[in-house]
Amino acid sequence: MSESGEPVLSSSFTLKGRTLWFGTIELHQEEVVISGWTWTGPVTERIDIEEIKKVEKWTVTLGPNIRLHRANGKRPVFGRIHKGAKFWELAFEKDDRFDLTLRH
Repeated sequence: MSESGEPVLSSSFTLKGRTLWFGTIELHQEEVVISGWTWTGPVTERIDIEEIKKVEKWTVTLGPNIRLHRANGKRPVFGRIHKGAKFWELAFEKDDRFDLTLRH
């Protein structure tokens, strides 16, 4: 994967069960990029859009509100988009590459 330019969406983000300070999640044309700081320093994880087999989105005010399931069997990304979660839902909904499931 390569640098993919300006993101379509960008939001502050935290991971469930894992430390991520100053976390962000960005949606690019061909990848989702999660970055922030952990106990060992700065981290960046790039997930190719083709690697995401399913997206679950919850409409909750507290706790995790998104889970990205990967096709390659890697651990799903489960966390909270803090601002603009509805915009993410709409982006996933209109993109045929994603299988979006809404949870309540």
